[in-house]
Amino acid sequence: MYLPNLNILQFASSSKDFKHSPETKVLLSEYAKNRIFTQETRDKLSKMFTKENNPFFGKEHSPDTKFIMSLKKQGINNPMFNKPKSQEFIAYMGSFKSGGNNINAKSVFVYDANTLILLNVFETKTACREKYSMTKATLNKYIKSGLSKDGKIFKEGK
Repeated sequence: MYLPNLNILQFASSSKDFKHSPETKVLLSEYAKNRIFTQETRDKLSKMFTKENNPFFGKEHSPDTKFIMSLKKQGINNPMFNKPKSQEFIAYMGSFKSGGNNINAKSVFVYDANTLILLNVFETKTACREKYSMTKATLNKYIKSGLSKDGKIFKEGK
């Protein structure tokens, strides 16, 4: 008789059309819930599905699949939904998106229009707008055109 590690069939034959009885399903379910793997078994399973043995090795999800996966983790399906978050955690996560830490933030260089001497450097466009009291549209207009405003020229950096 053949007794493999991961096969439930005792004889080498096809498992096509094989169905577990309801009692067997309950027993298997209970067994799976209470099962504790030995370190040896964990190592075997890990080796079986590592690198090129992994069925997904060398593949990647399509943009459509990524979008669907994203939708399925929104709202109540998100593992962090309604879980309490400490103030330190909230401040830490928010620090990545604010000011110069934001990966999309553009620095602004301000030059004197007459002498072309660098007057100021701002980490973000918002900081520049607040200092010179102008709207986003106005600042962008002067950055793109290269024209001076109140004796100053604004240039965008990275």
